[in-house]
Amino acid sequence: MTEIRRSYCGLCHPRCGLLLEIENGRIIGVKGDPEHPISRGRICPRGALMPDHVHHPGRINYPIKRQGERGSGKWQRLGWEEALDEVTEKLESLREKHGAETLAFTHGTKRTYHWDERRFFNLFGSPNVCGANNICMCPSQAVEYATYGGFTWGDVMHTRCVVLWGHGPSQSDPIGLYPMILRAKRNGAKLIVVDPRRIDEAEKADIWLPIRPGTDVALMLGWIRIIIEEDLYDHDFVANWTVGFEDLKAAAAAYTPQRVAEITWLTPEQVVASARCYGTT
Repeated sequence: MTEIRRSYCGLCHPRCGLLLEIENGRIIGVKGDPEHPISRGRICPRGALMPDHVHHPGRINYPIKRQGERGSGKWQRLGWEEALDEVTEKLESLREKHGAETLAFTHGTKRTYHWDERRFFNLFGSPNVCGANNICMCPSQAVEYATYGGFTWGDVMHTRCVVLWGHGPSQSDPIGLYPMILRAKRNGAKLIVVDPRRIDEAEKADIWLPIRPGTDVALMLGWIRIIIEEDLYDHDFVANWTVGFEDLKAAAAAYTPQRVAEITWLTPEQVVASARCYGTT
């Protein structure tokens, strides 16, 4: 018997709605849920591959314990209560012998703020929680918390200029960000794409900058020089809320449009036009 069950994809942040076709306890089909308030029927390849995730033969669905030497490939299946009791006993023993800080936890991108692991480590008594945040959103969050107190998200759909710098949301964020950018374009926003590849976003851009790979900072400094030189910045904001402006101005002074063009393989006209487009919106 086949039935349709409403679910969601948990593989990234939007939690897109799914309609799963179930037959004899297995997923045999997936499509987007048009009633989901965020994804509205759209799903990306991650969601479409949900049956492969759920029914993969290598998926571990119960506790197992290594038997013999590491690497021998021998495992014993345990019950949940047995596994939890054994882990609890081991953790308590380590804490009594070495102190709570003997326990540390690390994992991947942008996940180390999660309340569950933080709560567990607070109760256990260890501060040692970390992760490879440098490859996700942590650099942005760290800078924004350090400068103005919190992580922000711009009002993309109502902006007048979108800059995609080495970012292709039509593939990496097709459910959330990309539809917002398309709507912003329909509202009249300018789109600048800085990317050596002629991606879909470049086809839709008002200005596409096919930059030489690895020369991004030179283009940034070129923009800064033009914005300062043509007085396109907010003087009050700089005076009241920044430090090091004169140092920044000095650092950017050598990056004329001609020099930036030589470094980046763009033309001086592209450098100036893109800086003015960004600086005047």
